[in-house]
Amino acid sequence: SIGFGNIELILINDGSPYNEEEICLKYKKKYDNFAWTAALAPAEDPQIAVAVMLVQGKSSSNAAPVVREIIGKYGDKSGWEKLF
Repeated sequence: SIGFGNIELILINDGSPYNEEEICLKYKKKYDNFAWTAALAPAEDPQIAVAVMLVQGKSSSNAAPVVREIIGKYGDKSGWEKLF
């Protein structure tokens, strides 16, 4: 692994063995929950699927506004948002 301040990159293909569970447990106490949200839009005829993960986001309610913004921008550019 390579460290940059509080960020650590794990090089999986560097040829050295690693234990994924050990790595995850090493940081478990330092991090809050991750926030996940996924959505399709528009509901009647999906044209876009978006999934957002926020590291230490605590709750999906923190990721939802990001999904909403992405879908909104896509809708603006596609013109379908104006139909609703």
